[in-house]
Amino acid sequence: MTGRQRTAALVLKTRAFGDDALIVDLLCEQFGRVSVVARGARKSVKRYGGALEMGARLDTEVRFAPGRDLHTLGACEVTTPLRKIREDLDRIHSLAYLLELVRLSTREGAGDAALYTLACGMVDTLEQVGPTPELLALWDLALFGRLGYGPPSMAGLSDAARATLERLSAGDAEARFAESDVQGVRRHFDHQWTRVLGQAPRSARFLAA
Repeated sequence: MTGRQRTAALVLKTRAFGDDALIVDLLCEQFGRVSVVARGARKSVKRYGGALEMGARLDTEVRFAPGRDLHTLGACEVTTPLRKIREDLDRIHSLAYLLELVRLSTREGAGDAALYTLACGMVDTLEQVGPTPELLALWDLALFGRLGYGPPSMAGLSDAARATLERLSAGDAEARFAESDVQGVRRHFDHQWTRVLGQAPRSARFLAA
């Protein structure tokens, strides 16, 4: 892929680069996960504004440079602002967890429009409804399936937690975990992600808290 390409994208992560730039990990609808340099992003607030915050949905231009690992971010515009997520720590922690899972489990440049749609749907639900243990577990299961890992093992879960997961998987919107099972379910998914990714998401510890 070379030249300037317009795409819808989801911001997965940003980190400082050089004196005034940011490296931005994007999940693009057309191109999959792509790392880009946003030049001047830390020096000029006007240039990108709030477009580069985690979870932002963008209409953006990516300038692909052949033979390089880092490409360049051009003009971009936020298409779906995050209002409730910005103001709710539980939503922020859940967003960080979901986007970290997507980032860790995808390869650079491997396009997957269905994964993009799934990730955006997760962010939309988090914005509109907020996090619950059941929604997080559903998203864990959906990502396992979408990424080709198959259904995760349920060994070690209580009978009640296993039954609730099965009901959730079958589309039962009324299924709820017992309060005593919530932390065990979170630890279970940490173990399953460690098994397939080699590490548990760092953000998972905030969910446990």
